[in-house]
Amino acid sequence: MTVFSELAKFLGLTEAIDGYENHSQPLGTNHTGSTASSPTNGTAPIGLYDPYAALWRSVDNHLSKFMAECVLTHRIYEPSDIFHIVRMQVVGTTAESQAVLQRFLDEFRPDSRRRATLLAIQRTCSQGVSSTRFVDFNRDFEQVDLQETDAYAAQLSEAKHDGYEITLHGEWELQQAVPSAAATVPTPSALSGLPIDLEIHDAKGTR
Repeated sequence: MTVFSELAKFLGLTEAIDGYENHSQPLGTNHTGSTASSPTNGTAPIGLYDPYAALWRSVDNHLSKFMAECVLTHRIYEPSDIFHIVRMQVVGTTAESQAVLQRFLDEFRPDSRRRATLLAIQRTCSQGVSSTRFVDFNRDFEQVDLQETDAYAAQLSEAKHDGYEITLHGEWELQQAVPSAAATVPTPSALSGLPIDLEIHDAKGTR
């Protein structure tokens, strides 16, 4: 039982086991022959093996840039707000990367791609990001699917890593500030039924 068969079993990718069992390249190498970087915790992230190493490096790099330039800067002002990633749109910027992306989409089922993407989000987005509403990783989405989310790509357009351009679709969940007890003013409805004392001064005196 190899790492790849264990990985395939975990993701439910039984169709991928045979191809990885007979893989001739050593673990941690990509299609260019260079060694893929290992994470600091010593556990290899899913997706950093050949032939999709560059694809998942691009995903990780883009998510890291999104965290630094969007999420953390927003949370300076609203530290309780949460960004929900709903969809991840990936486009190959070269003929080679387009072919790799298409092969990946054809090889794995949508639920398997979703699980792999959730792991990428978990290992990269440490705070202020939620994947509970995440739906899919794909190249194209219908516009009706995107109309209720915001696209986060313009400010990250320079983050085209290893031949892939990635757009995150999601939305901020804005946390409403809770007023302090000292600043709370009773409403008229809150005063109904309470006795009211009036002191009247007129020609007949005070009563």
